[in-house]
Amino acid sequence: MVPRSRDSSSTDVDASVSRHHRLLLVATLSETDPARQAWSQWREAVVFDDVDQASARLLPILALRTDVIQIDDPLLGRIRGLYRKAWVSNERLFTASQDARNALISAGIPLLHVEAVPLARAFVTHATRPIHDIDVCIPRRSMHLALQVLEDQGWQLRNRGLITRSFHRPRHLIRGGGRLRVIDSVPWLGADESVWETSNLDESGERVLDARDAIVHAAVRSLQPGQQPNIHRVADLVRLTSTVGYRRAAHAIDDERIAARAETHGSTATVIAALRAADRLIGPQAPRTGDRYA
Repeated sequence: MVPRSRDSSSTDVDASVSRHHRLLLVATLSETDPARQAWSQWREAVVFDDVDQASARLLPILALRTDVIQIDDPLLGRIRGLYRKAWVSNERLFTASQDARNALISAGIPLLHVEAVPLARAFVTHATRPIHDIDVCIPRRSMHLALQVLEDQGWQLRNRGLITRSFHRPRHLIRGGGRLRVIDSVPWLGADESVWETSNLDESGERVLDARDAIVHAAVRSLQPGQQPNIHRVADLVRLTSTVGYRRAAHAIDDERIAARAETHGSTATVIAALRAADRLIGPQAPRTGDRYA
């Protein structure tokens, strides 16, 4: 059990979340009764045609929450449309990047899935979590060869000028409908070698970020300021913690394995702040079944 933290970041994120975003977090992730009440209040307060991007990234979750949204709700069809759109877009991204990942593995270049794949496994179906690109981590020593292999496959580097000025920037590559984000270290995690050592090798020979490292990563990102509210990052954190049987605790990390990884990355106070913020924003969380990420 990690001791109580005095970090104030959790109160900062509380203050940055608007009432309608808070209602949507509860509607999508909380237990049935508070979720139903929050959904009713959200519908009264928000014009569906005017929802912002942050809200649109959460709404597909409701397509599967028949305990919250009634079958005769006129918005259900539109929410299912967002769900189908996310499914098609995510499938296109995964499919378009498959040959790139195969080419890297064939060239003997190790790769580590940092966000898209871990999150796709954490949600009941990836369609409830829209993905914008497939991000992979490549060891710094292999980056030049990796970019050469990808460009030979027809991938185009979009930010070559920025890379020239700063070698450690993410590399954004596109080809057709595919988008790759290639990095040489995992952002917001401070122990690169440890991240590779604790990663899991999947059936395709690709490495995936360990669940506890993914939780630390999501926790830190949920507190990062951005142009859009980070409510989808809060949802990421809730779903990832649910897959490892995390038990809620008000002032500590109530899981020694998560605590150990947070300490390794020097992020204990931040992770505690993020978990506390998620607890306050959402309250009792809906149970999840069919976990595939452990």
